[in-house]
Amino acid sequence: MTVTVADIIKSFPKLVHLLRGDPRTEVLRPRSPTAPEAGCIVFLNERRLIKDAVGGPASVLVVSDADADDEALAGAQQTLLGSPSPELALALVARALFPVTIYKQGFDGSRVHASAVISESAHISDDAVVGPNAVLGANVRIDGACIIGANTTVEADAVIGEGSHIHANVFIAHGTVIGKRCEIHPTTSLGTEGFGYAHDEQFNHYRHMHYGRLVIEDDVHVGAGVTIDRGHFVDSVIGRGTKIDNHCHLAHNIQVGKNCLMVADFIAAGTVAIGDNNVFGGRTGISDHVTIGDNMQFTALTSIFKDINEPGKAFGGHPVQPVKDYLKSSASITHLPSIRKNVARIMRKLGMT
Repeated sequence: MTVTVADIIKSFPKLVHLLRGDPRTEVLRPRSPTAPEAGCIVFLNERRLIKDAVGGPASVLVVSDADADDEALAGAQQTLLGSPSPELALALVARALFPVTIYKQGFDGSRVHASAVISESAHISDDAVVGPNAVLGANVRIDGACIIGANTTVEADAVIGEGSHIHANVFIAHGTVIGKRCEIHPTTSLGTEGFGYAHDEQFNHYRHMHYGRLVIEDDVHVGAGVTIDRGHFVDSVIGRGTKIDNHCHLAHNIQVGKNCLMVADFIAAGTVAIGDNNVFGGRTGISDHVTIGDNMQFTALTSIFKDINEPGKAFGGHPVQPVKDYLKSSASITHLPSIRKNVARIMRKLGMT
């Protein structure tokens, strides 16, 4: 399929508009500003990238409306597009007009691979793809246009919604519900039992049964190597549009709201409740039975041991504090040895040591 600049503008009229050039220009694919090629389109979300891009081989440049007055653009031979957000334009244009589809083609022309083990009671949509050695248990339901990767296990009574992509080597425990258009990356385990034990006088440990499910709502992304536990009695829930990076752990009874972002190595202990639109930097940790409100940001390596509900604010550190205080505290740490020496010197002068 040939894509032209006119096609891009027609598809996203509120996101891209013609500044200069021929709308009939054909576009082969998006490319990085640091590795352009002839026929490509490059999205420039920083003014400093414009000069080199103008001198490069790309056929189409997309610049921020705020950068459209850059002097370097005057000499551009490329077709120029403006956008209020080139980064957002790249994400939406690439997905709609330049999708990666090779993984949707099945295996050797087979929609359901012969080596897959599928229960007779499972319901698989006619247009779903099931890869080699996948295992689908009793009463599993796989809705339309789903992809189940090789060696993935889906236990009994699990449901996977329309258009979801479950990559290879994923484990989905019994009763887990995954919504529409979700993506689950390799080596992730969903709906596993939480880490909860009772103890006797001899310090023997007895595992708690887990009766709740894991429910993942629509448009959720779960990265590789992630573990999300089911609920003890109530369901664990991951809200619509939330994106979870690689190597995160969310323990039993987790409740996550809509459109949250969790960067790599994020950890939440049991019975944590998180509101909507929160951003957690890498290696953030939340203690058990903590409640987080809506619309907050947390820097990398934040440790959260108490409830926080201050929408619109940013936090960081260990213990957690407003980000301005955290940055001051971090800057002070390197001076502590000299401060300690100075305090000791003052105390000696005062005869206090």
